[in-house]
Parts: sequence; structure tokens; C-alpha cells
Amino acid sequence: MDYSSPPVREVAFGFEFDPSTALDGWRLITLQDTWGSDFPERRILPAKPRAVPLDFAVDPAPQDVDLPLLVWASNPASGLLLQSQRDRFFLNWRAVEPSSDYPGFLALMPTFTRRWAQVREHCLTAGSPPPSPSVAEFTYVNVLDGVDTARPTFSLTFHAEPSLPGRNTVANLQVHQELDEVGDGGSLTVNAFGGGDGAPLTLIICTRLRVGVGADPLARLAEAHAVSRQAFDHVTTAEAKREWGLR
Repeated sequence: MDYSSPPVREVAFGFEFDPSTALDGWRLITLQDTWGSDFPERRILPAKPRAVPLDFAVDPAPQDVDLPLLVWASNPASGLLLQSQRDRFFLNWRAVEPSSDYPGFLALMPTFTRRWAQVREHCLTAGSPPPSPSVAEFTYVNVLDGVDTARPTFSLTFHAEPSLPGRNTVANLQVHQELDEVGDGGSLTVNAFGGGDGAPLTLIICTRLRVGVGADPLARLAEAHAVSRQAFDHVTTAEAKREWGLR
């Protein structure tokens, strides 16, 4: 099911892996030359700790290059951003304008696959083994405009029987669910901020799947996307789906 105008404002997906010396310090900086002119803007930031959800609201302050780094390489025109550090590699798409259309996972995946191959080649050239992902993650950031508690667009109904009322009167809510039955296991986390009385509601859906020995990391990434997408369909109402329209 694809929507004509989904409320997606950002997605982030990629891999975590054991730290690579080929992605430390100046070697991480030289990796950015691989992107050429496709990602012309660069920012050097403190590295993100592992297994901590991405902070989409606050940009960390730069720090000394001798410490673990995160480099953002972005293309403001397309809304694409690459996040690379010694133990993770992610691609973000961010809406450039409020009216920007989300291109979809299948349209973004070739860009990620190409850049991930370049990361692996960079490590091999530096004399290090290519990274072996241990976690595949896919995160949706949705903004549901003008949420009305009398006509809710969001409901915590992961199963047929709702476990909680589906009214948007909370300021901050999180649901975490283990996914032991999905391949090598993982987790699904749904966060909701704001909403109610006509205010926008931000809905963040993050799926993290373990990548077992011998598993195809790109296939696990596609599974993570599928789980996040299914969760989005489960926690949004039929009325909201009709408003977004079907392609």
C-alpha cells in the first residue's frame, strides 16, 4: 500500500558494525571525497553512541578531530544526507519543503547500496576488512498536521484488540516491542510527541534488526523497512489513510 501524500518528513536507515580503524579520524574525512559533488556540504560532529535513537531535533557541537567523529555529507537540493562514523553508516532523506514528496524506500535504496559499497571499498583500500553489519535500522519520522482528538489519526493498536485508547491527548508517549520472531530478532519502538487540539503530532517509528552470521545485511535492512512500514499502517487510522490517498 503506497500513499499519494504520506506524512513522512524524514527517514534514516543503515547499519551498525564493529568499529573500523579505516573509518577513524582523518581516514573518515578522506572517505568523504568518495562522494564527489553529489554530497557537497560537510559537517564534522561528535560520534553518536551505539544503540541510542537518532536525535532529529538537536545538532551536536563539533569536537576535536582526534576523538571519534561523525561526518554529515549532505545535498540540500535533494534532501539526502550521509552519516558516517567508525561504527555506523546511514542515509537520511529529509523533506526540503513542507510540500516535498517522500520518494519511497525503493527509490532511495540504490543510493544507499552504492554508497555502502564505496564504504567497504574504502576500508579495503586502507588495509582493513570491510565492515560486517551487526544491526540494520530503519526509522520513519512522520508529522501528522492538525491532529484533532475528535478525529484521531493515531491509535496504539498493534494488535486486533487496542490495548490503549486511541486519543492524542498525550505530550510524550513511547511503545517498545521486541521482535524475537523476525529473523535474528530485533526491536520496534514507536514514539509520539505533541498532538491534540489541532496541534501537529510527530510519530517516530524505528525498527532495529540484528544481522546474524551469514545473513544478507541489505535483505535485513529491507525487512527493517517492512516492519516500520507495517507498524505505521497499524498505528494510523483508516480515516487518515483515506486522507493521504492511495497511489
